Amino acid sequence: MTAHSERDDKRYYRSGELVPTDGVYGDAWGSMLPLIAGDLFPAHPKMGASKWFYESTLSSGLPQMRIGKRKTRES
Repeated sequence: MTAHSERDDKRYYRSGELVPTDGVYGDAWGSMLPLIAGDLFPAHPKMGASKWFYESTLSSGLPQMRIGKRKTRES
């Protein structure tokens, strides 16, 4: 039996494909997004088309926002 990396075990979806099941999906850029079956996988707002993978069920809760200092422009 050969060892598989965790990356090999995940199914990847491309931007524009239909979401197969409800859940929280992650993309190659580290974004997490709750999606419902029948939605289309979106493109990343800055990086464009992306690959998505299933992360967890919706019942596990929505992804937490990143906490950090925001850079603000002084007018």
